[in-house]
Amino acid sequence: MKLGDCLICWSLSHGSSSQKKHCDCLGSRGNDLGSQPIAFMVASGSYTAQLAEQRGLCKPDQCQMFTQLNPYQRYGNGWDELMRQGYTLGDIEGWAASSGTVVIPRATFRAYGPHTGYLACTVAHEIAHIRRHHIFEQSYHLNHNLKGQPEEQMKLGELKRSRELELEADRDAATMLSRAGYPGRVCQQELEFMHRSVGDGSITEPESTHPGYEERLKATRTTTPWKSNQPRRKQIPAPVIATTALTTCSP
Repeated sequence: MKLGDCLICWSLSHGSSSQKKHCDCLGSRGNDLGSQPIAFMVASGSYTAQLAEQRGLCKPDQCQMFTQLNPYQRYGNGWDELMRQGYTLGDIEGWAASSGTVVIPRATFRAYGPHTGYLACTVAHEIAHIRRHHIFEQSYHLNHNLKGQPEEQMKLGELKRSRELELEADRDAATMLSRAGYPGRVCQQELEFMHRSVGDGSITEPESTHPGYEERLKATRTTTPWKSNQPRRKQIPAPVIATTALTTCSP
């Protein structure tokens, strides 16, 4: 499946289903995503889940359902207000399921605004997790390479591996964007923008799931596509297609 054959459509309506839906396409003939179908879902986000926990609608660590609510559906039971606040107060985030679904909360689109290249970097980062089967790799590392170690060492080893996989996804995303014809340092700029947006200037700690700000930027600056002097492919605009909260891209 070529990334250029996959049109990623995201709805950017602001609380009204009657408003326009806009699409952004991450496309290039040079990106091969393999044979696994990839789906794209817009969700309510983690801030909605935090509000649900504060209101006693779910027990701590059991609020995942509120993270993944459909923000374009009206539930009429108080959840709509949670999603409204999640949209206005939430920030940039995204995640991927091992089954092949990329989830981007609606607040991410608000936070990125017109920076569609930044959005493409986030989507490509999550696609990289799927392509490289990072969830499986993390589980395998924990249950084979770290098995039998003291609990604290296992935990630290698991977190270290998590940071390594995040950097790998960053590198893959930069490569995909370069092949798609985006500006050479767009993913570096996205990281700088994202960390400022979420207010995260932390350093890498042994307990960190993701690399700290400086380490992540340093790694992205040395990514090969950004050093290349080869000309970028010209981006070809994609057609605009209306979509629901879930878009599937099949081989």
